[in-house]
Amino acid sequence: MPGLGNANIAFTVPAAGYTGVTRMRVREVYASSNVTPCAQFTYGEIEDFSIVISPSCPAAYELWLGNSDDWNSPGNWCGGVPTDR
Repeated sequence: MPGLGNANIAFTVPAAGYTGVTRMRVREVYASSNVTPCAQFTYGEIEDFSIVISPSCPAAYELWLGNSDDWNSPGNWCGGVPTDR
């Protein structure tokens, strides 16, 4: 990846993993494509993000997740924000 740019990096959330708001730590290391979590590197950075992990629900299923107080936020609903309130 060039020094300035974007990258799409796929990762898998474990099936028995946590749902809801949690933290994700991302580590970038200069000139290395196989970064191990505990190795030491001279150049790079680490950033922490707050993310929402939503369960997979059938399309017709509506489940309140309660990630925030916003009833209309798609991140609070599994299966989409209900339209028949």
